[in-house]
Amino acid sequence: MNLLLLGSTGLIGSRIKRYLRDIENINITILSLRESNILTDFCNGDFDKYLFDIDIVINTAGPNVYDSSLNHKLAETFYFFIPKELISYCTDNKIKYIQFSSIHSVSYKFSGVEPMSPFSVFPTSPYAKFHNHLERLFLEQNSLNNYATVIRLSNTIGPSLSSEYYPNHWLSLANKFSFDLFKGGQVLLKDPKITRSFLPISILLINLRELLTTSRLKPLYQYVSNFSITLEKLLYLLQKYHSDNNQLNKRKVTESFIINDAYTDLGKIDIDDYVNSFMFELENIFTSLNKIL
Repeated sequence: MNLLLLGSTGLIGSRIKRYLRDIENINITILSLRESNILTDFCNGDFDKYLFDIDIVINTAGPNVYDSSLNHKLAETFYFFIPKELISYCTDNKIKYIQFSSIHSVSYKFSGVEPMSPFSVFPTSPYAKFHNHLERLFLEQNSLNNYATVIRLSNTIGPSLSSEYYPNHWLSLANKFSFDLFKGGQVLLKDPKITRSFLPISILLINLRELLTTSRLKPLYQYVSNFSITLEKLLYLLQKYHSDNNQLNKRKVTESFIINDAYTDLGKIDIDDYVNSFMFELENIFTSLNKIL
């Protein structure tokens, strides 16, 4: 299986690269869209020399929430023009195409029956708008062959695999709180009682691997956990982990989560599996912080 990974230095891309390289029968090619000539080719739909003999394309490239607000043209390039061309090309050439979106696309709205449709929500922030339009693109352009899919993610928890510090790796809530605590800063919560669902990246990777062998893809998958936590309790767990030499009582962690009934395409995960993965990513986070700071 020949796989092309677009973007391998970011939060998700770096983890995918490491995970898939340990799997037999997957040959990975890494391509950076930061090179202007490659970016021009992709914007123009000139893919032949890059996608020759490729079976799967995974696209993790794109500006973060802050960069999307500052540079709308850049965000439009990565979240509209390039995926539009890739969806068409990959469908015509029977290449699986996978990209990622964010739960921001539907303003954190959940349903217990099916994923909330991006056509029924009109978010206001630039980042959310771009991801909303990205999801619409997959639903509008996808053919009956279903070679292209976008995966809507909830907030992730877990570090990138990098030996250097990059601010964009620490923008997600759990990672940002952990970084601020590690640096000795004060974490201020505007709404401590608000609840959020966090997806350990290790769970994302296991489920992504399943999609690689799926014969026909849905145009939209929703990867959210059915366990949520208030930001107040999340911060408490992070503080406890950081101050008590990386020790947490698993029972206390388990009791901190609320069971939801949100639609998810994740494989069945019970609370024990979830908490184990959550704590595994906590350890990863603080191990990474010790290395880069």
